[in-house]
Amino acid sequence: MLLALLILHLSILTFSPLRPSISFQTSATAVILSAAVLGMLWALIQFLLVTRIPIRSEGISDSTGLVSGSNDEATTRRLTEIYTAIYEGAESFLRAEYR
Repeated sequence: MLLALLILHLSILTFSPLRPSISFQTSATAVILSAAVLGMLWALIQFLLVTRIPIRSEGISDSTGLVSGSNDEATTRRLTEIYTAIYEGAESFLRAEYR
């Protein structure tokens, strides 16, 4: 909304017969810089909203995870299987995309 008002204001200044002596290039630069500043402010607001969300892992402790600090051979084998499946899937996807 604010950006639309700014563009409207600049277009009135640019196309008005009693406009001040600013060139079209200057007003285009103002629109571009205003859009950049507005985008950065929007990103900051969204960042602050997302950082307010608490991150909790309820019911999960170090002893219930896939890797719990122990050097279990079954866990290592399972992690290797998962890694291999992800790697093969990514490789086949990339080969299909680049053909």
